[in-house]
Amino acid sequence: MSISTWAEKYCLQSDSLMLLFKPDVGYVCESKPLQQELSRGSGDLSEFLSNLPASEYLAPDFSQFSLQLESVKCIEDLYCYQLSHAILDEGESWQKFADTLSRLHDVMLRLSKAESLESLYKQAIVEAQQHLYLDRLAILLLDPETNEMVGTWGTDEEGNVKDETAFRGPIPDAPWVELTLASKDHVEVWDNVDLLYYNQIVGKGWNAMAAMWDGDKPIGWIACDNLINKRPIHLGLKRLLVNLVNLWGMPLYATNTYRNSRR
Repeated sequence: MSISTWAEKYCLQSDSLMLLFKPDVGYVCESKPLQQELSRGSGDLSEFLSNLPASEYLAPDFSQFSLQLESVKCIEDLYCYQLSHAILDEGESWQKFADTLSRLHDVMLRLSKAESLESLYKQAIVEAQQHLYLDRLAILLLDPETNEMVGTWGTDEEGNVKDETAFRGPIPDAPWVELTLASKDHVEVWDNVDLLYYNQIVGKGWNAMAAMWDGDKPIGWIACDNLINKRPIHLGLKRLLVNLVNLWGMPLYATNTYRNSRR
């Protein structure tokens, strides 16, 4: 059995983010967990490796894929890389937070020009994806008469913005939901959890939830995660979401109130 054969078998059966690379023949093998990560839009590792200078074979920079190198072994010119999700250092994390807050002002200016409540929901999702470093986002409203959550616009498992107004269901009976809807400026964040789309598991990563308020009354919440690009949690995530729900809650409530008054 050649080294490439047993190595490939080992790689494909690995439950870690493993990558094999043999430069002289352009051979690349990705473990199944790594294939799953890359299928969510992180990029093409084969193309990246084919353009890699020989001087960097022992320490490639995988940061463009939101990955970092944990270890490398080389046996008979076959490189075995063990990877992990990249973690921003504190300085980078706070810089990204400051940059995001500066973008938030421009986002709100654009949202203020939305012509309808529906277009406001949709544009809010698009803006969050394009300018606030949030992969997937959904805006859910509360129906106090039926005690249900009601969908507006959200994002599917591939990052596409979707009309979810047909969705309606009971508010989850869970302590984290109760806590979020009972406390202003409270953000729940869970790391390394199953990520869902219509109650189906579509991946793993971090997930966050923050409520929108009208005075002392919760009117809905936003939920977001990092399914698509696997960006790590940055230090300012909670503060960003607090700012987001406080700013978004006002125009959403005002527009909805105006529409109800016209009926």
